[in-house]
Amino acid sequence: MILIHSTNRLISELKINVQPKDNNHINTGLGDWYANIFDFNRRYCLLYTNSKTLVSFIVPDLLKKDLKNFLDFYIKGVQDILTHAGINKGLIERIMVEYIHIQIVTTESKAVLGSMNDFVQDYKFIFGKDKHRFIKTIQHFNQNILEKPMGALKFATPLERMKELINEEYK
Repeated sequence: MILIHSTNRLISELKINVQPKDNNHINTGLGDWYANIFDFNRRYCLLYTNSKTLVSFIVPDLLKKDLKNFLDFYIKGVQDILTHAGINKGLIERIMVEYIHIQIVTTESKAVLGSMNDFVQDYKFIFGKDKHRFIKTIQHFNQNILEKPMGALKFATPLERMKELINEEYK
């Protein structure tokens, strides 16, 4: 089972009841994820971040009615990242089997939330009004955050960490 640690604001916007985390939960495979919601230009944006690798992606320009597809955006985003990483189709299918059962719980790690806040600030700066945009699309932005060296990862990239994790967990 995969856990999605969601911020209180996201839980409130989704109008869901959060179950307590199972104390017997083992964080295997790609591990748990964090999810957050933020506003930009009067639209919602969802941010998903992996707790082990800090692999992240943003789903922008959502309306309130789009939030009901929260889990669909998440599953598609994970599949897109694995495809972008060059993981073969058979292994992607093996990994995605773990995503059949998903539980939404509250957040635990302030370190992961801090990295997520950095991604939000980057997004708002790059796509803000009157900015010279080197990154023109959300696909380029999401690729950029996958390949950005991070101090929290000892200056490795999230994509490098994810590939290492896949090699360890799915030999």
